[in-house]
Amino acid sequence: MDLLLRAEHDRTIIIGRPWLSVIMDLHTRVILGYYLTMFPPSIISVQQTMGMAMLPKNTGYFQLASESCHYPYFGFPERLLMDNAAEFRSPIVEAAMRKYKIKPEWRKPGKKHMGGHIERLIGTFMTSAVHFLPGTTFSNTQQRGDYDSEKQSALTFKEFCTWFAGQVLIYHGTVHAELGTSPKDAWEKAFDSTEIQLPEVAINPRALYLDFLPETIKPVRNNGITLNKRRYYSSQLNRIQGRARVVVKFDPFDMTIVWVSIDSEYVKVPQVSSGQDYISYEEYRCDRQHNKKIPPGTITDEDALRQMRTNNALVKNSQRSTRIAKIASKQLEGNAHHAEQRKHGIPKAVWDAHIPSDDFIVDESEVNFSLTPRLFDQND
Repeated sequence: MDLLLRAEHDRTIIIGRPWLSVIMDLHTRVILGYYLTMFPPSIISVQQTMGMAMLPKNTGYFQLASESCHYPYFGFPERLLMDNAAEFRSPIVEAAMRKYKIKPEWRKPGKKHMGGHIERLIGTFMTSAVHFLPGTTFSNTQQRGDYDSEKQSALTFKEFCTWFAGQVLIYHGTVHAELGTSPKDAWEKAFDSTEIQLPEVAINPRALYLDFLPETIKPVRNNGITLNKRRYYSSQLNRIQGRARVVVKFDPFDMTIVWVSIDSEYVKVPQVSSGQDYISYEEYRCDRQHNKKIPPGTITDEDALRQMRTNNALVKNSQRSTRIAKIASKQLEGNAHHAEQRKHGIPKAVWDAHIPSDDFIVDESEVNFSLTPRLFDQND
């Protein structure tokens, strides 16, 4: 997309342009599903777009920033027209389409006009909306001219996702040039006819949701499963600890839970460090890619930080307790020493001192003991 975005953790950093994957219903031009990412399209982009397209938005799955009541579009496509990108040829995607009886059709080489509807849709979003955002790169350098896209850039990826969800709502309510009506009105009119039934609803939405989640293979250790620098644990993992690697599915929009395949059933496993701030998978990837200022040795895990504070407090308390004990011991020794010195009224050091007689030679013949004694001045 023709827009430069900034990093969440540091708005002075430009992280690049977002990528959009979208599924459109050709008959009504309704956008059934889409996925935004800061990275080139992958199987995750395809899976998330397809899952969102087929599930009702009010089920809680694939929830968007806009209100779900304004997004009543869903359904199983009979045919899915795609280009020949590697992510569309993935065996995982093809298996999911076969499971839900979707016929895939790939664009013939050299026949770019076969994807004209999607190209025009994206072009409409660019020219009518994105090119008016701060930081747009326009479609080419001639259009951009002297406009400084990096200097004018203002939105973060999270903010752009919220903006785009609202823009989809605006698009659905805007009259389409070829239809002569808005995509929303075209959708409602199509299903007002008694000949056309409402879109088929998935019997098991949860199963469909899981089918289109990204997955990875992970070992189960004593402390659970580690994924994307987060730890997940449940007592249900105890019986498969250390046995083998298992299939783990995760939701790019909610990293607080994962689903682990145990005996051909997916079990929900929560994140252990619940105090950690929630971030989506895309935010995690952006932070890992662009946050280069964190020096080696920096502790970023909340559990580790909490334990470091506990250890520091323990050492400080130990130092304070030892210091108090030393002071108390010195006071007891000092009190005992002074008590011994005061026992005879004369300091023990003076009483026991041996004074050599040679140091005090007095000529008694010159002393007149009949005179009254005279006090010496203290300066003498």
